[in-house]
Amino acid sequence: MNLKELYLGGNEIKSLGSLVQEKEGMKLNKLEVLSLSHNLINNTIFSSLAELSNLKSLDLSDNELEGAIYTKDLNALSNLEELILFENEVNGFIPSQGLRLLNLKVLHLSVNHLSNSVMSSLATLSNLKTLWIDISKFNGLIDMEGLYGFSNLEELYMFCINLFADADADCSFSLQSLGLFPTLKTLYLFGFNINETTMASYPHNNLYGLRNLEELYMICNTDCSFSLQTLGLFPTLKTLSLQGFNINKTSMASYSHNSKF
Repeated sequence: MNLKELYLGGNEIKSLGSLVQEKEGMKLNKLEVLSLSHNLINNTIFSSLAELSNLKSLDLSDNELEGAIYTKDLNALSNLEELILFENEVNGFIPSQGLRLLNLKVLHLSVNHLSNSVMSSLATLSNLKTLWIDISKFNGLIDMEGLYGFSNLEELYMFCINLFADADADCSFSLQSLGLFPTLKTLYLFGFNINETTMASYPHNNLYGLRNLEELYMICNTDCSFSLQTLGLFPTLKTLSLQGFNINKTSMASYSHNSKF
């Protein structure tokens, strides 16, 4: 009854059965950490976890979750701080703006079947600090406006990956949109088309989210440009990694001193 952490990864489990049912099974009311990674669990798991009201960390990576997840069942875990759904076949949440996990700080959604529409579903997670997310069914500019509520976000890991043989994931991203995240410290972008050669001309208030950036990792898909002048917009930057970019520094001598890094 005093158990706080339970790890059941890699056991071919399909369901918890009566394990967590208050009347029939163990009363795990004090459980805070539950790891069920690398099993055979499907979407019904969320309704069966409703009794675990003190749960803070839930790992369901590499299972058989698929389609949309009903937010009503998920919201029952109101104290959840970390949710890991890595490597499943999740494509969204129903209703799209129904997530009410106000204590959630870490969300890992990479290697799923998500499109850009998932952004609006995440907008209510106002205390989120770390987000891992793939966009695998989308073409065009990623609309970050759906994440307007992420005022506390510190780490953002975004991937544009084609997981389907008949699909073409061609994503574009503008660093200007990061003005939405004033506390951002780490940014990792993989597989996007990025062109920021004129970024230094953007209004300062549109780039406020970059002023605290300490780590910037960008791996380009195709046709990406980056100007060294832009580095002047990252006064706290400690780590920079650019792969696959055309670097433009030809006119750098004409830039004002405070624009240089």
